[in-house]
Amino acid sequence: MNSFNSSGISYPLYDWQSEAIEKWEQNGNRGIVQATTGSGKSRVAHAIIVEHLRKPDGVVTVLVPQVSLLRQWADALDDILGFKVGRCGGGKKDVSEKINVMVINTALKILPLKTYNNHLIVADECHRMAAPSFQRVFDNLYNKSLGLSATPEREDSGLEVLTDLIGDIVYEYGYEDALEAGVISDFKVCAVQIPLNPSEKTEHDTAHQTIVNLSRKLNARYGSRGNLIITCQRLLANGTADKDVGAFLVSIQKRKEILNTAFNRFKALDLLLHQHKQGKIMVFHESIEGISKLEKKYSYLKPEVYHSKKTAKQRRVALESFSQQPQGLLLSCKALVEGVDIPDADVGIMVSGTRSVRSRIQTIGRLLRKGGASQPVIYLFYIPETSDTKAITNLLDKGFPKDKLRFMKYYPVNQKIVDVQVDVEKAFKKSTFKKYSAKKTCPKCERTFKGETGLNNHHCIPLENMTFDDFFLGFMSQE
Repeated sequence: MNSFNSSGISYPLYDWQSEAIEKWEQNGNRGIVQATTGSGKSRVAHAIIVEHLRKPDGVVTVLVPQVSLLRQWADALDDILGFKVGRCGGGKKDVSEKINVMVINTALKILPLKTYNNHLIVADECHRMAAPSFQRVFDNLYNKSLGLSATPEREDSGLEVLTDLIGDIVYEYGYEDALEAGVISDFKVCAVQIPLNPSEKTEHDTAHQTIVNLSRKLNARYGSRGNLIITCQRLLANGTADKDVGAFLVSIQKRKEILNTAFNRFKALDLLLHQHKQGKIMVFHESIEGISKLEKKYSYLKPEVYHSKKTAKQRRVALESFSQQPQGLLLSCKALVEGVDIPDADVGIMVSGTRSVRSRIQTIGRLLRKGGASQPVIYLFYIPETSDTKAITNLLDKGFPKDKLRFMKYYPVNQKIVDVQVDVEKAFKKSTFKKYSAKKTCPKCERTFKGETGLNNHHCIPLENMTFDDFFLGFMSQE
């Protein structure tokens, strides 16, 4: 670890942070630093900002996508620099001549920004600034630019735009690099397979088939122009949607609702909250409505609640209160997963919401306690043979360490969550089963089947030794 010192300001940098600064300087003081969430990429920017402000004509603008990051950046820079920096956003407009932190939507409202000869622009979460409406902010004159991001994937359509505005990716620091160096918490992920109950499965399959059928018709009618959902939403917004477009969007929403509100998700959550009742637990749900239901359901646990409909003060108090408790429960949705740095938890549970699952897991991971007596854990609920499963495979495809991922099964018959030791490939092998009329019982394991075929072909082995497919087949045969 190195120590950065400029004008009496000193704090340590990891080796990778020093290397990133060097690469940025070699690229003409332009470029994007891509580093895994929680590895300390903000400190790269802090060091560059301090050095830039040593020059008498040095001016800095820090652009952030949301108010919580405005507060986080401004507070950190106040402490480092020893004076109050300008803040624009969230109802504040305190402009400074030397350095300002701005929410990008606020920056758009006060364009054009004042021009300077020696101007450094820092764009945090820069992958969220590739939209055409945001690009106008970068029309302002600047001679140095730094982008920070955990997720500007090489295949992202917006990456080319970002590199034109800010510069190429000059340094990459991955999850495994940070884990090996001890920069982030060592945690494991348990993917918990959650079955739909029979009525939910029927509704889901009906909605899914409607989506498949209408997708073919709509693609033939409008052409495969990127994301069909976005195309249909635009047609609806401009009043040119027909009944097929409406039915398609309704079915998409219906399928999503069935998956996010599946009964067994919440039964499994009950079990895990009981199992970890002595710990500090963060629970994430896809929607504010879902979080509100959990708040009522677990009111006896006095949970802290954090989401975008809470006031800034309520959110801040919730995080501070949770951080100060030796044990407790924090309920949140997407708002907490994007850039907030406070909680110190043992357990993270993603009840629903598997979009961008890799970045979310890494973000939650940085909120977990480092160096505790037991290894922190993130539980990821998913429903097999649905869009949830694709999220798990995407997680693996993008390089998540396989030895950190375990598979578990929620088994409603016995009200258990059991650890199922299987290979990654086998976990996603599609199970096949048939329904039978006459029930048969095995004299050895006493499992009941709906016919001779199931009885004769089942795996008569102890529950704890079952593979994923054994488990799934056995459960389905008892329905």
